[in-house]
Amino acid sequence: MPDESAAPVQRRRSGGGGGGGRRLFRFFGEILQASGVGERMLQRWIDAGIIRPIGHGHSGRGNYRMFDAREIVLAVLLRPLADAGIPLGRLLQISRILRHAMRQRPPRREPEDNPQFRIVRALNFRYQELGQAIRQATAGAGINFAILAVAGDNVHPGALSAETGELPTFNPAAFLVEAAEYAAMTGEPPSPTTLMMLDLAPLRGLLD
Repeated sequence: MPDESAAPVQRRRSGGGGGGGRRLFRFFGEILQASGVGERMLQRWIDAGIIRPIGHGHSGRGNYRMFDAREIVLAVLLRPLADAGIPLGRLLQISRILRHAMRQRPPRREPEDNPQFRIVRALNFRYQELGQAIRQATAGAGINFAILAVAGDNVHPGALSAETGELPTFNPAAFLVEAAEYAAMTGEPPSPTTLMMLDLAPLRGLLD
C-alpha cells in the first residue's frame, strides 16, 4: 500500500483567486508528521471518531483521506493525553470539546452573574476563551494554556492567555467549584476532579 505520508499535498486555500490565504484541508500523512502520533494510533482515533476525515462516515483507510485543518490541532493536543494513558472514550469527549471551542467567536465580556443562567453563560464563555487561546497559539501570539477539569463524565473547559510575560492569576479552587456546579446541573454525582493544563505552544504555525 502506498505511503500516505508521501501523498502529494494539494494547496487548496481559503479565499478566492490568488495564492494567499490559509489551507483548509490536511492529509493523513500531514497529521502523522505534525502530531507524532503513530499510524495505528491515528487510525484508531479515526475509527473511534476522535479525528474526523472529510466525507461520509469517520472510518476508511484510503490513501488520500482529507481532514479539516483544525483536526491537526486536535491530534497535536491529544497526543500528550494519550501518552499519559487517557482512554479513548475520554479522548473522544475532549476532542468534541476542543472542536466546539474552535468554532466559537472570541469572548466579548465576562459571564453575567445571573443566578438563573450564570452556569450556562459561564460555560459558554469558557468555550469562547478556549477557542480564542487556540487561535492565538496557532498564530504564535502570546502564552496560552488550555485547562480541563475532569470529574466523572464531565469535562469543564477553560484557558489561560497572556500577550507577553507572566500568565494572569489562576484560581484553581474557583475553577473547580465552577466545574462542580456544572456537573451538578447535569445530574452528575459528586466525584473527584482532575485538573489538566495543556501548553498550546506546539500549535504555533499549524494552520498556516
